[in-house]
Amino acid sequence: MKHVPWKRLFGFAVSPALSALAPLLILPVISRELGVAAWSAIAIGQSVGLASAVIVAWGWNIIGPTAVASMNPTARNVYYVHSFRVRFVILAGVSVIGSLIVFLTVHHDFLFAALAMAFALALSGLSATWYFVGSGEPLKLLTYEAIPKFIAALVAIPLVIIFHRAEIYPVVLGVFVGLGVFAADRHVRKSRTRVAHNGRDLVQAFMLNGPIASSQLLATTYTSLSVTLVSVGAMGNVVLIASFAAGFRLLNLFQAGLAAIMTGFQGWVAESWNTDVRRHVNTAIAATLSGSFMVAVALGCFLGPTATWLFGDDIVFDSRSSILLAVAFFSYSLTACSALFLLVPSGNTNIIAVATGCASVVAIIAIVWFSSMWGLAGGCAAILLSELVVLAVEAPVIIRVFRTVQASSHGFSRSAGF
Repeated sequence: MKHVPWKRLFGFAVSPALSALAPLLILPVISRELGVAAWSAIAIGQSVGLASAVIVAWGWNIIGPTAVASMNPTARNVYYVHSFRVRFVILAGVSVIGSLIVFLTVHHDFLFAALAMAFALALSGLSATWYFVGSGEPLKLLTYEAIPKFIAALVAIPLVIIFHRAEIYPVVLGVFVGLGVFAADRHVRKSRTRVAHNGRDLVQAFMLNGPIASSQLLATTYTSLSVTLVSVGAMGNVVLIASFAAGFRLLNLFQAGLAAIMTGFQGWVAESWNTDVRRHVNTAIAATLSGSFMVAVALGCFLGPTATWLFGDDIVFDSRSSILLAVAFFSYSLTACSALFLLVPSGNTNIIAVATGCASVVAIIAIVWFSSMWGLAGGCAAILLSELVVLAVEAPVIIRVFRTVQASSHGFSRSAGF
């Protein structure tokens, strides 16, 4: 693996690792100090907030790095400013919808905590993470994204223990995420060309990202909103909700690790256009899937004991559920790396929307139905089923694009796909 950009990977891996570690410092404290009811409410708030953040990002987190990597500084600034203005408007609307969902699904004793958590995570959709990935600035990613979240967890831990209030962490997190977003925005715009307000340009930017954003919107039904859907199927069983949320949170941690690997490779693959694209794509896919396989094995063996150890003895995660989530993780890694390294660079975003649309229909029904029938294992089986649907729909186009890349080392063919 001598061609792997190790320095770049390490630089971009540190930030997602810290961001993923931060909640693992504080969430077990909430579960142990305040009980499974508080943890369930926080988990639902997280679920809604993560889904909201995906919507607010409006596809820039997927296609933004590739676009920024090919632009000069002035064009990057205009691209970023249009993105921020569109995302800010989306945040306003999504916050209202997200609050309504939380209000309908969370017990009133912890309603404010869940609402605050949902809004704090929705704010992260305004992050400039994708911009710094495209511009090759891992230190900025660490400064404005990971460190604020990590500090928020460290500040909240003693406050939760002392005051026994579930809303402390979401409020502190919201403050630090907001500060990070504001500071990153100021940094990107500093000493750059002033971008005039133009409603037509904003509408155009909104519409241009429509296909990929809609696919992500559909995907949130079986990823970010999984805990919320399980809460519907569980019919108020807080132990089941808390157990699924604990296991799903650990799954998200490993997915963040996968995202770190893919983030390091994404700009590298984009920069290889019209040069040695075949070697770059093959290296990125091989490294990503090798790491994913080892993580999947670890999930299957240790997910259950780790969830109980971290979140308390009330969390019960059996080996069957662990294996189901492990296989789901590897299936997800196949489609995620294929999307970033093959489908998006070759312009095949439509098939991503089709695949996630099919999977979302299956997921909405399966998560609620399976969890009501078979409990924890049912919810995990539904996650696996939805990931397999994505893989099945995208597979023909993935294979076609991959063959095209292997046949030529001078770029992607945009006629090779869907």
